[in-house]
Amino acid sequence: MKTAITTKIFLKAAGALLVTSMALGVHADEFPSRPITLVVGGEPGSAPDVIGRALGTVLEKKLGTPIVIDNRPGGTGSIAASQVARATADGHTLLLGTVASNAIASSTIPKLGYDTGKSFVSVAQVASVPLVLVVNAANGPASLPALVQKAKATPGSLNYASPGVGSLQNLTSEAFKAETGTRIVHIPYRGGASAVMAVLSGEVDFFFAGLPPAIAQVKAGKLRAFAVTSQQRVASLPDVPTVAEVGFPNLVADNWHAVFAPKGTPDAVVGKLSVAVREALSEPGLQAQLLQTGAIATYTSPTVLTALVDAETSRWARVVKHSGIKVE
Repeated sequence: MKTAITTKIFLKAAGALLVTSMALGVHADEFPSRPITLVVGGEPGSAPDVIGRALGTVLEKKLGTPIVIDNRPGGTGSIAASQVARATADGHTLLLGTVASNAIASSTIPKLGYDTGKSFVSVAQVASVPLVLVVNAANGPASLPALVQKAKATPGSLNYASPGVGSLQNLTSEAFKAETGTRIVHIPYRGGASAVMAVLSGEVDFFFAGLPPAIAQVKAGKLRAFAVTSQQRVASLPDVPTVAEVGFPNLVADNWHAVFAPKGTPDAVVGKLSVAVREALSEPGLQAQLLQTGAIATYTSPTVLTALVDAETSRWARVVKHSGIKVE
C-alpha cells in the first residue's frame, strides 16, 4: 500500500514536472510574443539612455519585435531596477542595469527594494563605459595638478557633481579625495546629463562623467578632460591620458552596462536574449555608434556577467565603507 502511494506521488510529481517543462518550452519557442520593454535608470541623454536606445534599435531586428525604452531616472538606477525586479518573469520586461544599480546599491541603500544578487538573472553585458574627469574649459583649472592644488589650498571650497549619491561617479570622486587628501563638497544631480550641464554652467567645479553625456562637449572644447578611468586610452578621446598615466592607478573604474531579467525568467528565454544581444553587439554599425558616444561594445555571457557583479559588489563595498556613503 505504501509502495503504491509512493509510486502515485512520484508519478504525479513527474507529470507536473513534465507539464512545467513543456510549458516553459512552448513559452521559449513563442518568445517574444509582444513588444519588449527595456527599463533604463537614466534620464534622456544619459549613458544608460543613449546605450539602451542604440542597442534597442538593433535588437528589434534580431528579435522581431519592438523594443520600448522606459526611462526611470533617480536613485542611481535603483528605481528602474526595483520596477524590473517586480515585473513578470517572462522576458518581456528587462533592465539595462549598471554597476551602480546592480552592484554598488547593495552597500549604499539600506532599504533597497530588491536584492542585487538574487532578484535578477544575468543576460549579457552590453558595454564598458569609462568615466572622464572634466572641468569647465572656459574658467576651470588648466590642469589636474592645478585642480588638486586649489582643493588643498582652500579645503571645502570646491565641489563635484554626480548623478546621485551611491553612483559610480560619486564613489570614484570620493576615492579621488582620499587619494589626494582633499576635502571637496559633493553635489548630486538627477542624472549624468544634468551633472554635465552643471559643469558647463559653472555650478560645480568638476565631474567624473560617463563618456556618453560628456564626449560631445569635450570634443566641442566646452569641457576640458584630464583623464579617463579605463586601463587604456579610449579611441574616442585618444589624446586624453588614463588615470594611471596621471598618477592615480587606483581610480580605474568602469560604469559597465548590462541586461538583466527578473528572477525566474526561463533559461531558454534568457539564452535567446543573450544570443540576440551578442549578435547585436557584433554589428559593426552598433559598435561604431557606441564608440562614437564613448561606450565600448562588450559582450559577456550570463555566467561571466554574474561573476562580474559579484566582484564589483565586493570591490565597491570597501570604498563605501571607507567613505561612509549612505543613501537616506
